Amino acid sequence: MNILMINYEYPPLGGGGGVFTRDLAEELAKDNDVDVLTTLFKGQKKEETLNGVDIFRVPAPGRTSLHTATTLSLFSFPLAGVIKGLCLIRKKKYDVINTHFAVPTGPAGLLLSALSGTPNVLNIHGGDIYAPSKKMSPHRHAVLRWAVRACINKATAVIAQSANTKANAIKYYNPVKDISVIPLGFPEPRYKPGTRDELGLKKDMLYLVSVGRLVKRKGYDTLIRSLGILRRKGIEIGLVLVGEGPEHSELEKVTREEGLSADVIFAGPIPDEEKFRYLLACDMYALSSLHEGFGI
Repeated sequence: MNILMINYEYPPLGGGGGVFTRDLAEELAKDNDVDVLTTLFKGQKKEETLNGVDIFRVPAPGRTSLHTATTLSLFSFPLAGVIKGLCLIRKKKYDVINTHFAVPTGPAGLLLSALSGTPNVLNIHGGDIYAPSKKMSPHRHAVLRWAVRACINKATAVIAQSANTKANAIKYYNPVKDISVIPLGFPEPRYKPGTRDELGLKKDMLYLVSVGRLVKRKGYDTLIRSLGILRRKGIEIGLVLVGEGPEHSELEKVTREEGLSADVIFAGPIPDEEKFRYLLACDMYALSSLHEGFGI
């Protein structure tokens, strides 16, 4: 098949939704011709092939961070995506369009499907329909609610990554289109085991670990303060945060306030192999998110 996948975020941009899109694209590319349409960021190539996937990037003015998008970039991507998408469609007949996120990507997939007659499979990932920690959550705004409902109802098929995401779609958008639930997949982990010494971890410390962007939605400030409470009760416990984001400096401030600077490790945006080494070396995984569609 010829497949056009559209997502405004694709690694290294964004978080879990982009990572899943990449993993899915690379898996499908083993037996299909897969093109990905996404956002261009400074230092990236407009066109390149990675792991069998042809990637086409379009400018989205206002994007200043790998980890989070601005309102301007969110609203500018659909228009740029449609223009580039039409150019791709003129050169190649696609069997299906796979659109990720109802907003901001949804309108691009909807229009390209309507203009070309190509079936459009829409993946909704959670935060694109219900993000209570954000003022601009689509469920709070009439225009965005209309856009999400239209993207769902006009798609050929709709996939939610969890029963909770499907329930939120039904609750807030009352769609007429049926929604299937297919949990996110991920490649089999590949890594070389490492020792705590190699990772800079104390040998006898009890360690929590969490993986995700350093954004408010992840609730890492509450997690760190919880560790402070335990420490004041005499419980020796450490934390490894794997990821990067706009809350980094604020979280470091909270860590200092709680007297945990020596035992909270900000590992940063490390490669997958290193990530799994931390997961293996620590004792417990901590998920402190305020809300999640389906955490990888």
